[in-house]
Amino acid sequence: MAKGYDKELTAKLRALTDYCFNTISIQEYEDEIAKDLTGEPGSRRFAVFISVCNTKERATIFHASGVTLEEAVATACSRAIKGVRKNDVDPKWVKLEIVIRSEEKAIREAVDLMFSSYNEFFRRGISMDRHYDYAYTEAEINGNRLLNYKEKLFDLRTFNKYTMSRDDDVILKTPSMLLLFDCAGYFCDDRGDIYSLYRDGYNCGRRIIDEITPHDVRTIVGSSVRYLISQMHPEGAFNYGYYPIYHKLIPGYNILRHSSTLWSLVCATEVINDKNLYRSTLSAIRYMICRMAHYDDGIAYLVEESANEIKLGGNGVAVITLSQFMKTYETDEYIPICEELGRGILRMMRPDGSFVHVLDPLTLEVKEEYRTVYYDGEATFALCRLASLTGSDLWLEAARRAVDHFVEANYEQYRDHWVAYAVNELTMLDPDPKYLEFALKNIWVNLDVIHKQPTSYHTYLEMLMAGYETYRRVAESGIDLPILQEFDVRKLAETIFHRARHMLNGYGYPEYVMYFKKPYFFRGAFFVRHDGYRVRIDDVQHFCGAYIAFYRRYDEIYQYMTKGKLE
Repeated sequence: MAKGYDKELTAKLRALTDYCFNTISIQEYEDEIAKDLTGEPGSRRFAVFISVCNTKERATIFHASGVTLEEAVATACSRAIKGVRKNDVDPKWVKLEIVIRSEEKAIREAVDLMFSSYNEFFRRGISMDRHYDYAYTEAEINGNRLLNYKEKLFDLRTFNKYTMSRDDDVILKTPSMLLLFDCAGYFCDDRGDIYSLYRDGYNCGRRIIDEITPHDVRTIVGSSVRYLISQMHPEGAFNYGYYPIYHKLIPGYNILRHSSTLWSLVCATEVINDKNLYRSTLSAIRYMICRMAHYDDGIAYLVEESANEIKLGGNGVAVITLSQFMKTYETDEYIPICEELGRGILRMMRPDGSFVHVLDPLTLEVKEEYRTVYYDGEATFALCRLASLTGSDLWLEAARRAVDHFVEANYEQYRDHWVAYAVNELTMLDPDPKYLEFALKNIWVNLDVIHKQPTSYHTYLEMLMAGYETYRRVAESGIDLPILQEFDVRKLAETIFHRARHMLNGYGYPEYVMYFKKPYFFRGAFFVRHDGYRVRIDDVQHFCGAYIAFYRRYDEIYQYMTKGKLE
């Protein structure tokens, strides 16, 4: 029996069209966009797409074209209403898109454009004909993986398989020319709120916001933390991650990433108040502690059971997480464990301040001298935390040796957030100008690269925020450093805000996730677009950590960005 969803959709489509044509008539809208559409007057086609999602299944897309925009809108709406009535699709989320710009490209040139950047980064719609009979929006293409980014292949079979799933005719031959197009989009959510969407570029398809606010940060951190909690099993482990296009579970587990995810849960208490947070954190800590192996001489290591190895970074992140928990919840119960893990870190440290990265847990022999620069920063950050926890010079001297190595080996070249965290922490204990200079250099020499980075690399904002914390103390103390002659705090603040806005392109807004296999599952989480929209626990953790640090200093950084100084 029909459930009246067609009436609900009719109401939402009316609201969307009223919103779209509120300040400009449909004829004026048509006149405005006509000049940017392919084709001569009289043969030019206007095209409209309507995406309808019940939040449980991938959105269904209805489309139409016409010789006038009014005809295209009316036909697309009619098709959507009929489709919803026929298939009983609950129109919780509805998107209206109007083609506002198009250009014809030879197939070879078009394919070169499609695969000229990162995976899932082609941000235009594709039509295989001028009448938009075989046409697909940007979100539809990437959300269904219609382009073969791995092999850089435009495969007609993939498009036809998808086309048949939406009950459209197939196209028998790859055309020699393709129509590439951009859309103006308008999204209506389950509460009836309507948002205009960005039309092109890296923000394409996301709701337009004037400026990210502390309220926005609380909302996105809260939803992502709830996502992490929802992924936790009773024994304290998480579902490791998913590739959401097909809702494919990422196999295996990584105890180091489990531990770093815990850190973000603890830090989230600065931003949100969730009654499940403490209980979930304790459960995950117990799971982590059960994966530690204790050896003679009071040494412990976090063991990666699946790979049968000890990672330097595992010990480092475990100490960071446990120390944060003790500070947040005002307890000292984990200090002995942290000291055992710290002694494990010292055993993996060379006299010159560098580290061995991977050991065999049975023999404690070196299994791998070097794996990733991240381990160095994680271990050093942990040593600093141990120095703060215990007041012992043992840990402080080791941390100094490690950072001396960072300075001598030019670690600023790695743009590593863990190094930034470690040096910021060390300079709280030892404000040696050498360490302060390196901390500011680490962000300053990388600022332009970070600003221009197309992907939403979440660790870059973490790195900037750790560096800002150091700058803040330098400014307050009045210490004169050579790098301050060129250091521009306003530029730093502008870059921080830019990255905070840009990272929203990896947030699970419904207008994004409606094209995944199970949209509701990823609403309010974070994803990595350039790896198949990957949603892994550590991805969510890094996004959270970055936004929490940003939230902590929001007002100050906003003043620096807008006024160039604090008032």
